[in-house]
Amino acid sequence: MVELFGFLPYSLLLLRTTRMRLYKALATAALAILPAVLYYPEGYSIFRLILGFAGFSVINNGLSQPGRFSLFGTFPQLSFVSQFKPLLVTTALVFGWATFDTYRRRMDTERIVFYGVVTSVLFLVFTNLIALWFWVLPIALLYAIMKQKNDLGAFMLVFGTTIAFLEVSYAFGSNYLIFGQFGAIVPGIEGLINGRKILSIMATSFSVMLLFFLKYGSGQAKETLLRTAGVAVLMYLLLYFWLGVFFV
Repeated sequence: MVELFGFLPYSLLLLRTTRMRLYKALATAALAILPAVLYYPEGYSIFRLILGFAGFSVINNGLSQPGRFSLFGTFPQLSFVSQFKPLLVTTALVFGWATFDTYRRRMDTERIVFYGVVTSVLFLVFTNLIALWFWVLPIALLYAIMKQKNDLGAFMLVFGTTIAFLEVSYAFGSNYLIFGQFGAIVPGIEGLINGRKILSIMATSFSVMLLFFLKYGSGQAKETLLRTAGVAVLMYLLLYFWLGVFFV
């Protein structure tokens, strides 16, 4: 997370410091990059990760493309989206938006965290790594605390629980995670042919809901917790019977 994702808030910090003309502070903040530059293995690893997520590295090119756990990689009808490098395009737009806020002197700590949440959601939706939802949880909870958005904090409980259940059931398998063996412990749930499609649809849907809660919502934690938990259960049951049982 620090190697790759940490560069976004770090870059925004440097931009904000430059805009405020705090040149001494800018020189001090710029020293933070020295360990990665001076220690060659670390710098080379970061360089490959950045190129991989940008889609320019042959070795890590799969990182920048929607994969089998992504909505755009699971459904062949949506595979054409991959050729437009959606992760690179969307993150560039977010960074441009953040740069404009910096120029207008509207950038502060809350906005830096906000852009971090948006970027982490983009990584979850447009990459081949479903485990990136781990990034979304802490930074979204931090934003909920900073903005005192109780509804967002409550939703993150549902979000984390739902994605964790889907990841264990359809990405890796509980038998593999617990015992290191292949096969399903609960075949009725984990043995679905279209399990990855269920995962991708629900992960994308809840990512969109998360973006909604960043700006809107009732502000009531209990209300939000009950409603979103109900949505999660009903959506899973619908997809379970539609894609997992009847549509084979």
